[in-house]
Amino acid sequence: MWAISAECFACVLIFAVFAICSFNKKIAAFICCATIIDFLSKNRFIFYWIPETNTDLAPIPFCYAIGILVALYKEKIIINWYLSIGLLFLSHFFNNCFFTSALQYMTIFSIVLCLAKCKLIANFPKMKDLSYGIFLFGWPVKHNVFVHIFGMLII
Repeated sequence: MWAISAECFACVLIFAVFAICSFNKKIAAFICCATIIDFLSKNRFIFYWIPETNTDLAPIPFCYAIGILVALYKEKIIINWYLSIGLLFLSHFFNNCFFTSALQYMTIFSIVLCLAKCKLIANFPKMKDLSYGIFLFGWPVKHNVFVHIFGMLII
């Protein structure tokens, strides 16, 4: 619940501009790219009210934008283990840069998507509502991955 303000603002902003522009896919991609650039820039212009020092809240709009881009262009994006391994190496080599958290997020994101494509995991029985389980169990899993793989204490 601590991130609800950033989540709501990101969703409402992206959806509102998307709807105003007649649900144009290119406009949505532009908005997402602007959100990504905003996250990576030193002087934020969209999410200026989120302090950069708040490492828990600041990446949320970036994460939403990446997820929306992947959903928009899912038929053109190839996510495979080569991408995940490449991102893992980049995360390791650029561990102390200003875009480290973004790179690490994309690494974890691609690994999770690759694991989801595995036949063993894909054959699990489908549950009716995953949202609460993802909320309840997703954060501790993500936190442990970041602490033990990337050595970050706070996500």
